[in-house]
Amino acid sequence: MPEIYRFYGMVIYMFFNEQPPPHFKVKYNNYEANILLENGQILNGDLPRSKLRLVQDWIEIHKTELREMWENKNFLNTIIYRVTKILEIKSTEIICEINGEVVFQLDIHPLLNKHHHLAGIEKLKNQKVFKTVEIGEMGELRWKNLIFLNGEFWNYDISPEFIVHRGKRIASYKT
Repeated sequence: MPEIYRFYGMVIYMFFNEQPPPHFKVKYNNYEANILLENGQILNGDLPRSKLRLVQDWIEIHKTELREMWENKNFLNTIIYRVTKILEIKSTEIICEINGEVVFQLDIHPLLNKHHHLAGIEKLKNQKVFKTVEIGEMGELRWKNLIFLNGEFWNYDISPEFIVHRGKRIASYKT
């Protein structure tokens, strides 16, 4: 059962010998669903609506790679990114190691502006709060119980994929 990706508590699998139409499996807590590659709709199973929307956005970003995986049955080149170490925290920047070898620098200031509508996000402007960042169980950067939404506190996460695609790769990092 080749795992091809993890994010926001979901694990995504694609199987070699599945029948058409092209699809993959998503597991989240006690939910499980097969999702169509073409349109992101549920083929069968169940998934919370908020998680389905995240999966659909993810499909749009990776549709070409997913189609290639399905057609070629080649999962060996799939990379699952994980933050493995936080190397440095300064101002609104985090320098971290991805998959134990590649170093990226991410300035989260643009995220703070983009997510200004989230109650609690402004706390990250406080260095003491900003430095409470930790590596989550899925290899994401996480600030626990930061966002207040619908009467509940939620973690604020930044996926390793976002770091890889939006961060700056650092060729040589010295502590």
